[in-house]
Amino acid sequence: MNTIIHEAGGFVVPVLLFGAAAIIMAARQFWAPEAPRRLTTLWLVGLTVVSGAFATAVGLQASVRHVTRTGAEDGTVFLVGLYESLHNLTLALVLAAVAMLGLLAAHLRNGPQRDAPMPAE
Repeated sequence: MNTIIHEAGGFVVPVLLFGAAAIIMAARQFWAPEAPRRLTTLWLVGLTVVSGAFATAVGLQASVRHVTRTGAEDGTVFLVGLYESLHNLTLALVLAAVAMLGLLAAHLRNGPQRDAPMPAE
């Protein structure tokens, strides 16, 4: 795991922070459901994915810039950069999936909301 974080680079920090916050909020929603907390958790999941995509894009730009500066002909430098950049997106998606599973478990555990309107009969 440390290798993945190291290879992902410095832009992985927001991914990890937003993802950890989303998982913590999902766990809190499981034990004490509140509508504002559910919405906050969904925003944190979105920020996790967006920061992962942004970090991946920045990593790809750095890889292309490095290839053009070094004049590498075989493209292996770009492929290594692509591999390392995709760690950001992979971590973001894994953390988002865990948080969303936590929200699903909270929803299934707590049943229908008390303040939700009843379906028309």
